[in-house]
Amino acid sequence: MGKFSTYRYLELKDDISSSHITRTRPLKQPKRLRKAFIVLLIVALCGTYFLGLFAGQTLWFDGIAKSLGYQSVYHHAVIIDAGSSGSRVLSYKFRVPFTVFGPATLDLEDEYFAETKPGLSSYVDDPQKGADTIVQLVKKAEFLTPPEKRRFTPLIVRATAGLRLLSPEKAQQIIDEVARAISNLGYDVGANSVEIMDGADEGIFIWYTINLLHNLRGGETMAALDLGGGSTQITYQLDEELKGSYPSRDQYVVPAGDNITLYTHSYLKLGILAARNGVFKMEAGDSNATEIQSVCVDPIVQNERWTYANKLHILFKKVNGHEVSWALGLAYTTVMNKMAVESAV
Repeated sequence: MGKFSTYRYLELKDDISSSHITRTRPLKQPKRLRKAFIVLLIVALCGTYFLGLFAGQTLWFDGIAKSLGYQSVYHHAVIIDAGSSGSRVLSYKFRVPFTVFGPATLDLEDEYFAETKPGLSSYVDDPQKGADTIVQLVKKAEFLTPPEKRRFTPLIVRATAGLRLLSPEKAQQIIDEVARAISNLGYDVGANSVEIMDGADEGIFIWYTINLLHNLRGGETMAALDLGGGSTQITYQLDEELKGSYPSRDQYVVPAGDNITLYTHSYLKLGILAARNGVFKMEAGDSNATEIQSVCVDPIVQNERWTYANKLHILFKKVNGHEVSWALGLAYTTVMNKMAVESAV
C-alpha cells in the first residue's frame, strides 16, 4: 500500500470511528426541556386534584372508595302527590356517595311510581274512602324501603290544586282523614306530613326536580313549566339586574350551590283539566250545565262521563245539535265550489 493509500486509509478509519462515536454517545437533555416537563407534570397533578374537587368528585373518590370496600349509606323517602286528576306515590332510594371535599350529596339510586284515579277532591263526600286510596298506594311502594328503615323514612302527602279548589272545611276533613290513616303504616309521619301545598312550593319543587335530574345545581339552570290538572306553575331563576322588575311576592331565595333567587307563580284554574272545564262551560254558556256539547271532543265520543271538581259532566261531540267532524267542512266547500261554477255559466 503506497504512502497516499496508507494515509487515505487512516483518514477514512478516523472518519468512521468519529462517526461511530458520535452516533452512540448519549444525548444530554436540555435543561429547558426538563423544566417544561416538570411544569406540565405539576399542572397535570393540580388539574387532577381540582377535577376531583369539583366536577368529578363522585366518579373519582367514590369509585375508589367503593373498590376499597366503602359501605354506602342509603336513605329513603315516600312522597304522595295528591293532584286534582289523581294521586301518585313516588318512593325514592338515595345513596350518599363518598366525598372528600364539600358537603355530602345524594345520588338517586332507585325509584318507584304508581298512581290511582280519581284524585282526593273526588272523595269530598267520603273522606275515609279517599284516605284508603292513599294507604293502598303506600303499600304498593313499601317493597323499596326495608322494614327496619321505615320508621326513619319520611312519608309526606301533599295535595295540590284539587283540594285548593274545595272549601276550606271540606278540604280539611280530607286532610285529617288521610293523616289519621297513614299514621299507622310505620313510617316517619309528623304533624305537617299531610298538607295542602302552596302553589309557590309546587313551582319551586318542580324546578328543583328538573335541575337535579339535569345535574344543574349551580350556575346556569333550566326553567320549569308545570302544567297540572287544576293549576299551572312557572318557575325560573332571576338574574340580579331583573329582580326589580318582578313582584317581590313571587320571588324566593333558595339554596342551589349558592343562594339564588327564583321567580315562581301559580295560575290557579289554568291547569289542563281546569282549562278544559272552562272551555266546556264557555261553550255551554252556563256554568251549571252538566250536559256539554263541544268541538273539543273526539267525534266518536257520545255520553262520556267526566268528573271535575266533584261534578259529573256528560260529554257530546256536537255543536247546536249537529255532529262535528271533517265531513262537514268537506261538504261545505264542495257545495260552495259547485255554486260558484253554476253562477259563472
